[in-house]
Amino acid sequence: TIGDPFHTVGRAPIDSVSEVRTIVGNADVSFGRGAGAQVDLVTKSGTNQWHGSVSEFNRVSVMAANDYFNNLVGNPRSQLTRNQFGASVGGPILKNKLFFFFDYTGRRDATGVQQTLAVPLDPFRRGEISYVNNSSPTCQGATLSTQPSCISTLTTAQAAALDPRGIGADPAFLSFVDSRYPEPNQISGGDGINTGGYLFTAPSYIKDNTFVGRLDYKISSSQSLFARATWDRDNQTQ
Repeated sequence: TIGDPFHTVGRAPIDSVSEVRTIVGNADVSFGRGAGAQVDLVTKSGTNQWHGSVSEFNRVSVMAANDYFNNLVGNPRSQLTRNQFGASVGGPILKNKLFFFFDYTGRRDATGVQQTLAVPLDPFRRGEISYVNNSSPTCQGATLSTQPSCISTLTTAQAAALDPRGIGADPAFLSFVDSRYPEPNQISGGDGINTGGYLFTAPSYIKDNTFVGRLDYKISSSQSLFARATWDRDNQTQ
């Protein structure tokens, strides 16, 4: 482990593991100073007999229900396509002496991840300005979703009256806001006064590859040497 619970140094594909041992107490010095349970994973070895495996697992969004928050704002079901696949092979290089084992596991995800952006509410888009009024001492921190009675809005004329030049909202700026930001689909997600939230699903991709290899050399009937290596190569949107 790396000093954090439930975090491992590298992945161990199922088809590459021949033995799992868990030690919950009285571990020797070879496990260092880590507290709690220790887990040993033994990688498969090659033998005089050739052996291997091939696997493929698939999951698609048609088999999953829509998210509660997507349903709440009328968004469609997020994409969820996941492929997990791999193959392994092991056998002799020199019979009774030198053996090898190799495993490859890949994962490809194309999913939709919920994101929320703060976007202007409709009054702001029209050049109006909303604010928290002083109608009650309990209005501090109020929003349109929590205490709408505490929110007042200045019309465009009232906002222009506060402008020393008497112009108010710049029409070019309002036009830019309308062209740049989508309409909010929820009041939360912004400040709840002049901005709300736009909940949408953004694409997220995962491309993981794990390679595991092992060589075993039998020196005698009672002695052997082995070397193993794991290589993780990942590319992810996040």
